[in-house]
Amino acid sequence: GVINDSGMALHFDGSNDYVYTNYIINTFQSFTKEAWVYRTSNNSYQYLIWGAYNPLWMYNGQLTAGDNTNYWLIQNSTPIPLNTWTHVAMTYDVSTSQLRLFQNGVLVGQVTSTNASSGGSWQYLGSNNGSSDFFGGRLDQVRFWNFARSQAQIVASMNVNTPPGAPGLRLWYSFENTSAIP
Repeated sequence: GVINDSGMALHFDGSNDYVYTNYIINTFQSFTKEAWVYRTSNNSYQYLIWGAYNPLWMYNGQLTAGDNTNYWLIQNSTPIPLNTWTHVAMTYDVSTSQLRLFQNGVLVGQVTSTNASSGGSWQYLGSNNGSSDFFGGRLDQVRFWNFARSQAQIVASMNVNTPPGAPGLRLWYSFENTSAIP
């Protein structure tokens, strides 16, 4: 179904909550990470899905993505609104070195990066490595894929639950039944 405020989501208080996913984006691997975000905090630095080589985060509400040499490679100038569900996605295609950032299915920026998967990177939800820059709000439908999804693929699936056996789906948190796939 469509993601909305009546479903379940993971709540983050903006001061010390985070999730260690036990998932690593491997060296020189294409990937997509995506989630529905409901921002409730005005904290300046808020990490949504952190990995040392591929952070997806917000600065003053502006969706931002980078690599291990520059966390600020792409930034949407329009902040994610408070108290509104917003879909975010970050893709990296190792064969083209293209890092892309999407907000509500719209490509908001892309850059060439040879560092977005130049080292293995554990993934955290809601903070920078579990230690700082905590997210205040809710996350839902968090998905990690082992390939760079196209804009069409992101748009086609952002409002539906992904089947557990979907090709390339490596980790999925739906929070509808407090389980994780796989």
